Amino acid sequence: MAARTRVALVFWMAVAVAVTILTIKPWSSAESDNKSAAPMAAREIIYRPQHWTVY
Repeated sequence: MAARTRVALVFWMAVAVAVTILTIKPWSSAESDNKSAAPMAAREIIYRPQHWTVY
C-alpha cells in the first residue's frame, strides 16, 4: 500500500511541475514585443564606492 501511495505522490508532483512550467513559459517568452521584456540600459554607474580606501 505504501508503494502505491508513493507512486501516486510522485505522479501528481510531476503533473504539478508540468502544469507550472506550461503556465509560466508563455509569460517569459523572449519573442515578445512587449517593452517590459526589453533590457534596460543603465543611465549611470550602479555601484560607486563611498570610501576609496586603498591598503
